[in-house]
Formats: sequence, structure tokens, C-alpha cells
Amino acid sequence: MSLTESTSESTDSKDSMDEMMMEHNRNEAEPIDMSDAKDPKFPVGSQALITSDHMEMMENTVATIKGAYDTTLYQVTFTPEGMDEPMKDHKWIVTEEIEEKEFEDGDEVTLLADHMTGMENQKAIITGSQAGPAYMVDFKPNDGSEAFVNHKWLAEDELSPEMND
Repeated sequence: MSLTESTSESTDSKDSMDEMMMEHNRNEAEPIDMSDAKDPKFPVGSQALITSDHMEMMENTVATIKGAYDTTLYQVTFTPEGMDEPMKDHKWIVTEEIEEKEFEDGDEVTLLADHMTGMENQKAIITGSQAGPAYMVDFKPNDGSEAFVNHKWLAEDELSPEMND
């Protein structure tokens, strides 16, 4: 069964597989040698609403912007080390986290990122790209679990001005 298939009988096993594959680091190091974005829509220190659902626990949570970088974001398909099923169209990896220095959509590359278990040094296919800035954020998950510090990455269109109640 692929990760995108879902039936009432397979929901529990699919959810378990997604959780295992989505085990993101909750406290990442700040990047080195990346250029700060010159005029990001969301400046460092500001807050924004996360509208993305890379992980279900992040959608509609408030993020504190920790970094905004001038780079390109890439969507990739790769198989995490120790897993049988590929993670399709994972968002996001940035240029600086790819070993090869020249590549384009459709190319196979080596991931230097370690945002999640089994990612680093894996081969991946670039399945999409988007101009930056790339945002690094802190957020408290909507499921009450441990906060994420320096979570990488969100694109500008995955954030909106914080909603005040």
C-alpha cells in the first residue's frame, strides 16, 4: 500500500507509518553560511500563523520566526534509512542542504539535511522547487506535544499574519 492510499481498514496502519516517517527533530541547530533574506514578509522575531500541514500537528499554530533566508526550497521524494516506503514530495529542503551544487527538478541528489530520522545522506529526487525566502520557526504543536525549536522549513505562502481572537 502506498502512503497516499487510505481505506477504513488501513487508517490505523497508515497513521502509524506516517508518524514513524514524520519523526522530525524538535530542536534543530541554526544554519551556518546562509544569507539572511533582505526584506522578508515575516521578519525575525515576528509571529505568523502556520497554514501548512506538512505535519498535522503544525497546521493553524502560531510560529515565532527565528530565521528568514534567501535560498530556494525543494520538495523531494526519498526513502528514509531503515524504511521500506518512500516519503513522497517532502517539503522542504533548501539548496544548502543538498550535496550536489548543480541540479534541477527531476534530478537525483544526496540530502545533507537531518530534519528527521533517516534523512541525512539519503538519495532523493527533486519533485518541485520554490523561490524563497525559507523560514525557520519555533512553534507549539496543536496536539500538546513538545515544542519545535528552529523547525526547518516553511515557505512564505505557508504563513499568514497572526490571527487575533
